[in-house]
Amino acid sequence: RFHARFEFAVEPATLDIVRKCDLSKEPPERLWAEFNKIFDIRTKRPGDAFRLLYDTDLSRFIPELHAIRDTPQDKLYHPEGVVGRAHTCMGLDEMRTECVERGFDKGQVRQAYWGILLHDVGKATTTQVDPLTGRIRSPAHDIAGVRPATELLSRIGAPLSFNKQINALIVDHLAPAQFAGQGSGREAYRRCLRRLMEAGVDWWMLDAVSTADHFGRSTEDSRLRQFPMRDIFRRELEIVSNEPPPIIDAVKGRHLLALGMKAGKEFAPVVKACRELQLDTGNVDPVWLLATLGYTKSDGDKEAVRVAEELARAKEAAKIAKALADIEARKTIEM
Repeated sequence: RFHARFEFAVEPATLDIVRKCDLSKEPPERLWAEFNKIFDIRTKRPGDAFRLLYDTDLSRFIPELHAIRDTPQDKLYHPEGVVGRAHTCMGLDEMRTECVERGFDKGQVRQAYWGILLHDVGKATTTQVDPLTGRIRSPAHDIAGVRPATELLSRIGAPLSFNKQINALIVDHLAPAQFAGQGSGREAYRRCLRRLMEAGVDWWMLDAVSTADHFGRSTEDSRLRQFPMRDIFRRELEIVSNEPPPIIDAVKGRHLLALGMKAGKEFAPVVKACRELQLDTGNVDPVWLLATLGYTKSDGDKEAVRVAEELARAKEAAKIAKALADIEARKTIEM
């Protein structure tokens, strides 16, 4: 930690002692505390802490990180070298720049650093070398990264909500580059935003992780600080984030009850289908969604859904009006 924060050199004799340390008897929760001390805006080169962790082989006590220490990467996209000792450490150093420039607070800094530390842990089990071309790929390493990240964070005592947030960043860390490169439609951005919101993650945190991931390598565009795909991602996310909140289902149980459906298992597939259409189109009108999917068979059905929605809005408006009236009444009493 001091090596990373103050850029201190470490004496060779001290390194020899460190290499012989046995951390197996240490409580796992201490790792959560120690790493969070490294993940501080005052740490000048956080990547150095993990370079030292790898160089002294202390990473062997953290199997999820040790597994990616020497995992190879394709030179076209990662000329800097292996996952752990090279790319991840470079990403951590880049993340400090992101945290400073974005003015992250203590909690955001912690989330950002853990996100970049664990973003590629899935490469340990997915990396493949083509025997004919020698090209290296790690298909679906984003999804595969959830399990080792969850195991590590759970073992060291990270809060469940934090675990969920980091997993969301891991799953979508490729989105800023992939969406633009693949010409994804706006529905892909809506789904991404929904996943992040459900996990309690702001999209700009994903933007920070993706940026540190992109610049934490030695490619030419990274050297030139170019990341045009990110600019497209930001523009699209700005647009969809200003739409009605995608985390709120437009079609609810009250609408299905109005159609005569019985509350129970049959609700789920209808709500899910409406949710997918909502994400694809951005339309939040329950009448339109249900009609488009064929769940309303007549004008009477549409009217029933419309009435149910109007009644719900009227009840919500009444609640708000009553709350405001209570506040004014309390103010009068206090005066």
